[in-house]
Amino acid sequence: MRCYVAATILPGLLLMSSSLAAQAVEESSEQLDSPDVEAELVLLDTEIVESSSKDSALQLSARQIANKDLSGAATTLERYLIADPEAMGVRAEYALTLCRLDDLQAGRFEVAKIEAEALAQQMADRLQAACQMEPSDMPQTKNQ
Repeated sequence: MRCYVAATILPGLLLMSSSLAAQAVEESSEQLDSPDVEAELVLLDTEIVESSSKDSALQLSARQIANKDLSGAATTLERYLIADPEAMGVRAEYALTLCRLDDLQAGRFEVAKIEAEALAQQMADRLQAACQMEPSDMPQTKNQ
């Protein structure tokens, strides 16, 4: 008896689910045409272009941090690091931002990638505090 009830109800639920899914797709395609979505896409394009050079990526991330958009700043710095993984200053800022986002494990992982003597003492101190690291776990600084 239980199987019979489930079998008669289930096709109706599936039919209802597919019509709801179709409605959701239709609504989402209408939302893509909205001016708000268009503005967001233009902003994203602008941020991608702005994060294509080291200086502009650092400036954009600083503005994002000032606007309390730490996730956006991390994304900007990460986008630049994909193009230039050897940029130690950008990597240090990325690590600092990750730690400020409370992703200590990822932040510490990025700190470990920083080459010896590529880090200024002031940045090393900021990273150590934000990532809650022991001095022995920090890379050597330029001043040492």
